[in-house]
Amino acid sequence: MGTSFPWKNDVAGLGGDTKYLRTNLRGEYYYPVMPEVVASLRANLGNVVGFGEDVRINDRFYIGGEEFRGFRTGGIGTRDKATGDALGAQNYYVLTQEVSFPLGLPKELGLTARLFHDVGSAWGADVSGPGTLDSTSIRASVGIGFTWVSPFGPIRVDFGIPYLKQKYDRTQNFTFGFATRY
Repeated sequence: MGTSFPWKNDVAGLGGDTKYLRTNLRGEYYYPVMPEVVASLRANLGNVVGFGEDVRINDRFYIGGEEFRGFRTGGIGTRDKATGDALGAQNYYVLTQEVSFPLGLPKELGLTARLFHDVGSAWGADVSGPGTLDSTSIRASVGIGFTWVSPFGPIRVDFGIPYLKQKYDRTQNFTFGFATRY
């Protein structure tokens, strides 16, 4: 059993050309259900606010990919209606339920599996009007993933299927990454 609650603040404006406060809060709870079977709950929250100016597009959050499986990075959140480009979000949350378990193969192979359920949303940008698409609607996906502890470090492959989404969201069923979550 274990918990973790990292909190991160970024402050810009002490000499640069942009001024904002960006906050990220993460909470994690792990619980051993049986030997080698671990259930986990994770929550990620974020907000960015400009000081006397709009938050620039590259200072916003782009949610998806490994953080929200089943969606591309920047796949949810404010979008330009004409081009379909992601404009980033000033607010987001992602909640994850996951169960990790062995595959019944020899431990020396270093392979484990996990079932997951991701729920969240990303919204808000200093850009608004009829040319933008933005919604606080909940998005959700379910899936299965595998981790191989290779000689080069852990490699993750996830297959996620979004079942709650907006028409303009960008999906991506396969996600590939290095390292693991703790």
